[in-house]
Amino acid sequence: MPTDPVSTSLTGDDDRFTFGLVSEVIDLLERHGYQRPTEEHARNLATGRTLGALLDLVRVFEGRQDSLGRPALEGGATIF
Repeated sequence: MPTDPVSTSLTGDDDRFTFGLVSEVIDLLERHGYQRPTEEHARNLATGRTLGALLDLVRVFEGRQDSLGRPALEGGATIF
């Protein structure tokens, strides 16, 4: 298990979902003009929600979950 915080898994079941991935996605959004709230509590809340949405996104991307948060059907098929 890596000891570098940037490379440490945030989920325990997927070594690819790391602080580094989250940081890169947040940087990408900011480069495209999206801004997180400036107030600390709202910023922390938005960051936490973004983390959850990103986890859903990677699972949808790989066909492990449909867009509503349910596990995908066998073979990656989903019902929308």
